[in-house]
Amino acid sequence: MEKDSTFVDDSIETTNSKPDRSNQGLRALRSRPIFCSASYFALAYFIQGITDIASGFVNLPLQTLLKDQLGLSPTQTSGFFFTCTITYVL
Repeated sequence: MEKDSTFVDDSIETTNSKPDRSNQGLRALRSRPIFCSASYFALAYFIQGITDIASGFVNLPLQTLLKDQLGLSPTQTSGFFFTCTITYVL
């Protein structure tokens, strides 16, 4: 009976005296609970980064509007976002 060739055979011994740790992180992701947890946190950080009001992608049109249409300086723009962040937290 042949083995499935899509998986790496972990039983192959190397000639080095030190254990091979280059794929240790990838081997840990083969476990379903760890993979699900890693996927969840990656998605959460991605969504948080996009929707962050102070530095996310959603913020870019607002920065352009403040800079080009209203003519605010960088100091005034940062003051605006500081005020938005403080009021959002409270």
